[in-house]
Amino acid sequence: MASSGSRSFRLAKFAFKVGIGVGAVYLTVVEGLWSNSTNNSGEVYNKVKATFLPQLNQAEKMAAEDRLSNLRDNVATEKLKEYWNSGVNSVFFGLKNSPEKINDIIKDSLK
Repeated sequence: MASSGSRSFRLAKFAFKVGIGVGAVYLTVVEGLWSNSTNNSGEVYNKVKATFLPQLNQAEKMAAEDRLSNLRDNVATEKLKEYWNSGVNSVFFGLKNSPEKINDIIKDSLK
């Protein structure tokens, strides 16, 4: 048979666990997490985020700045590709037409 100290320790441990669970549910109900309003849920999210996760706000800002920076880099890269491809096309177009142009220049100089 278990001693009364062991039994009361197990009972206290169980009561503590139940208290944590009940407290968590109570807090979410009081804060309106279980309401049907979508606006209220957003407010609860922002409140929890501001209270418990200030680092998350900073991380979100940094991620947004990184995305903006990457977008700028991508736009610049795409413009560079367009200019490069345009230059390559012009060079090869000129090489393709060079025999005809040279022939025209020679004919004009002989006239």
